[in-house]
Amino acid sequence: MLKTISSRAQSTAEKLREMGKAQPELHESLRNPQNSDAKTNMNNMLKLSHYIRELNDLLGVGKKAALIVNEENTKGVVELLPEGHPEIELIDKHDNSNLLSNKKYECPYCRQQFPGKVPISSRLNEAETTLDQRVIYSNFNILLYNNIVCPNCNYCDSYREFARGSEEYYAKFKGNQFGNIENFTGFKDEMAHTFDEAILSYYLQLHCLKQVPKSSLRCAKTYHKLHWLFKDCSQDNLAQEAALKSRAAYQTYIEENISKIALIDLITLNVIIAELSVFMGEIKMAVDIYTENTIICSTLKHDLVDKSFVRAKQLKDML
Repeated sequence: MLKTISSRAQSTAEKLREMGKAQPELHESLRNPQNSDAKTNMNNMLKLSHYIRELNDLLGVGKKAALIVNEENTKGVVELLPEGHPEIELIDKHDNSNLLSNKKYECPYCRQQFPGKVPISSRLNEAETTLDQRVIYSNFNILLYNNIVCPNCNYCDSYREFARGSEEYYAKFKGNQFGNIENFTGFKDEMAHTFDEAILSYYLQLHCLKQVPKSSLRCAKTYHKLHWLFKDCSQDNLAQEAALKSRAAYQTYIEENISKIALIDLITLNVIIAELSVFMGEIKMAVDIYTENTIICSTLKHDLVDKSFVRAKQLKDML
């Protein structure tokens, strides 16, 4: 947790540097924090959180600003955002032109063809995988380029899943509301996606998924991505809300499919649910889940089982 918060602090400071703004110095011990006793760890987390708040004030995160997606082109779609949702106005300034390729799509709902941009997997450099299974790439936030939105009817899905369902699957959407949302023509700048654009696309995706029965796992993953995006732009309240909904959807999926889920998949889902619980401050629940992992998988040799054992001990020390 300490390293994650430190990474967020340095990432926010970097955004300020790119904007040419000065920022308060972060002590070296907090740039590369070392695991210590629970009290020291907690004090360091509080210092880092205070530092991030200072940076956000300088950055203007959360202040009202004009969306790069023109409001006239988002009529109806913006109604999918929760009431009081702030505009974030952060943009991915990296030159990603060599990491994206052109692709032609056909919408499975309205059958209109349109061009899109998709990440080139072979060119992405994986930097790390977090405890809650987020894969982070060097200089590329894949969350901003994950979804494809039909410019005609607003059907939305991830670039990996778009138009891969059966005719029966897409028939579920016929006559539903998203097809009646008008005048949304997609994103203006394909090479520099804003967080607002990406967040809007995930709410569109959820709007589509919720009309399909037994989509709890895909809804869980979409809320999980929203959780990561909100963390990236230091919107902690929205990250908390997305984490809560993601965890609930993961738990629903497990309850509905417990007899069909492979053991290693169950371990992975438990790790994700535990880390979402940690983010929400429910440490005891996370300890119980990690402990359950070590019990039900005691005979299984896998890296995640070992990590569950270590993580359970870390969290117990925090308690």
